[in-house]
Amino acid sequence: MVFDAMNTQIGSAEEDSIADPSFIVSVGDNIYPAVSNAPTLEEWELMLGLFNRTNIADLPVWAIRGNKDANFDWTEEIQLTMEQQQWSLPSLYYKQLIPSGKNGELMGLLYIDSVLMACSDYTASWLNTLNVTDVQHQNIKRLRQSVCADPGQVQWGNMQYEWIV
Repeated sequence: MVFDAMNTQIGSAEEDSIADPSFIVSVGDNIYPAVSNAPTLEEWELMLGLFNRTNIADLPVWAIRGNKDANFDWTEEIQLTMEQQQWSLPSLYYKQLIPSGKNGELMGLLYIDSVLMACSDYTASWLNTLNVTDVQHQNIKRLRQSVCADPGQVQWGNMQYEWIV
């Protein structure tokens, strides 16, 4: 229903208006497979098929992974970028400059993998510079100190933190 509503709204939008997008951003939890750690080809096709509507089929979809997407091999969503023209998730975290407006202005988008943020063990010195109360600061530190059982997840989380800084 959401995709049908998007399709209808975009189809009736005035050209170059705010309701006439040039891309779609998917902000995670892109797929909910029946078996959480093993999405099937049919489930991937079903998810991608949601974008197969008259007015949105040609819009690029820029994605980032959500916590539901972290239950399975992350390379599967990145692989879709190479197999599907519309879908783009080139890395677990990335940045993008998109033309915005008619004057050559650019809009910057920063795609951050929040799952990596919570599971990395990188020592975050930037926490000391945040303007937060002691309680908030302690909660952020606890979140930051959580460690995934997967060492690869921790490694990617550390690389993402380095990239952000």
